[in-house]
Amino acid sequence: MKANNIIPNKTGKFLTIPDQNEWSISKEAEYLYYCDNETISGVEFPEGYKFPENNGLICDASSNFASRPIDWSKHKCVFASAQKNIGPPGLTIVVIDKKHIKPFEKKDGVSILSDWATISQSPDKLQNTPSSWSIYVSGLVIEHMLKQGGL
Repeated sequence: MKANNIIPNKTGKFLTIPDQNEWSISKEAEYLYYCDNETISGVEFPEGYKFPENNGLICDASSNFASRPIDWSKHKCVFASAQKNIGPPGLTIVVIDKKHIKPFEKKDGVSILSDWATISQSPDKLQNTPSSWSIYVSGLVIEHMLKQGGL
């Protein structure tokens, strides 16, 4: 699988989301990866943004996870590091529909921690030692958010 940078960037910075007419999406692309909120320059896709329909979406929601709704039906995978909105560093939350795991099956050079097919087939076997404190604290934060009517 070859990665394709679909948005031209001549300045090295993104200050706005370019018009989709400027995007160069391959018809063979299996998915479209995007970072929902780029915090360095403050560029965030607006809620309800209409992405092209022909590709499954992969979203890095690290900067705004749990801060607004996500249309799960449009995404193959959403992931977020916890330290911005959910809890302390050391935890990444990955939400993936099982029917979309196959395209990510083990490839040479892919770490076992990124091999979602292996991880999903062995839910009772851990491939690493998780950061239990980060999981615990994040659980407390999520519980509190739910009590407040959020998440």
